[in-house]
Amino acid sequence: MLKWILTSVVVVVGCGVIIAGCVPPTKWEYKKVSMPYTDHDAALNKLGEEGWELVGYSFKPAAGVGTDYSYYVFKRVKRNRIEFKFWK
Repeated sequence: MLKWILTSVVVVVGCGVIIAGCVPPTKWEYKKVSMPYTDHDAALNKLGEEGWELVGYSFKPAAGVGTDYSYYVFKRVKRNRIEFKFWK
C-alpha cells in the first residue's frame, strides 16, 4: 500500500513539473499616460475596461500659471499569439 502511494506521488509531481515547463512566462506591455489634473474618471475607467491595470502614479504641479499634470503607468498581459513550448 505504501509503495502504491509513493508511486502515485512521484507520478503526480513528475507530471506537474512537465506541465509547468510547457507554460511560457507572462509577457507584459506597458503604457504611459499624462493628463491634465482634472476629473478624468471616464478616461481611467476606459483604460480599465481595455484590460490596463494601474501600476504607478506621479503628480507634477504646474510651475507658475498653468495646469497641473498627472502621470500614470499601466500594464496588461501582452496580447499576441499564445505559444507553448513542449520541450526546451
